[in-house]
Amino acid sequence: MIDEEPVINIIAYPVPEYSQTVSETKVVVEEIEEYCGPKSMCLFVALLIIFPPVALFVPCCPCDYRKKKVQIEEPEFC
Repeated sequence: MIDEEPVINIIAYPVPEYSQTVSETKVVVEEIEEYCGPKSMCLFVALLIIFPPVALFVPCCPCDYRKKKVQIEEPEFC
């Protein structure tokens, strides 16, 4: 067996200019949002035909999901 030394890779990142401030940093987070869309409407119509009182609860718990981007201007650091 040959004993080899581990390879160390050094990656250089550009240093930010002094005029840059933390307040210029923007963080974009993707959240999943529930909404009443086509699936919820189909379920509402089906339940309206089968058992109408239960159909009134469909808007309380929607079945459709979509991605929502939330932009935070100033992140809080600990």
